[in-house]
Amino acid sequence: MRNAWNLRGAWGEDNTSDVLKTAKRRKLVWGFVQSIATQGGDIDHIVITGAGGVLALDSKWRNEVTANVLDVDAASALSEARRAASVLRSEHVGTLKRDTRARHRDAGSSFAVTPVVVIWGAVRHEMPDGVQRNGVEFVAGEKLLTWLAERSDQRVDKDAAAEMLTQLSSFRDR
Repeated sequence: MRNAWNLRGAWGEDNTSDVLKTAKRRKLVWGFVQSIATQGGDIDHIVITGAGGVLALDSKWRNEVTANVLDVDAASALSEARRAASVLRSEHVGTLKRDTRARHRDAGSSFAVTPVVVIWGAVRHEMPDGVQRNGVEFVAGEKLLTWLAERSDQRVDKDAAAEMLTQLSSFRDR
């Protein structure tokens, strides 16, 4: 049974990667880095958008969703976002702890990492838009592209994105 769960998880991550590649071609995101291993667990995808800030996407394959599953998935996504923010602040990456004059910061503020669960599997067809749990947004996989296009809560300029993506890739490949 464990192998089936791992396979479904891999399908979800692959599907999300395919959508993110399309989003990059359409210039909805600057780019993304996937499969970042940390001591606390892996991060499926860190996405740098042009207008929607920094996202930590946690891909899930679900055939049914209950209140308990939403709570568990939200907790997982929040942990993943905390790990992503920690990586971005780390001495290896450091893109969130530059001084206030850095190109990618607004008057001393840093980018928040937004946790998102991307749902794949049979239940994705039943997911209404705008499902949130404990501050985590849930997005059906086939609606991810549209959801990304609608993001406009935090601008990230091209140079800042390029620096973050380079540093994140180096961190992942260390």
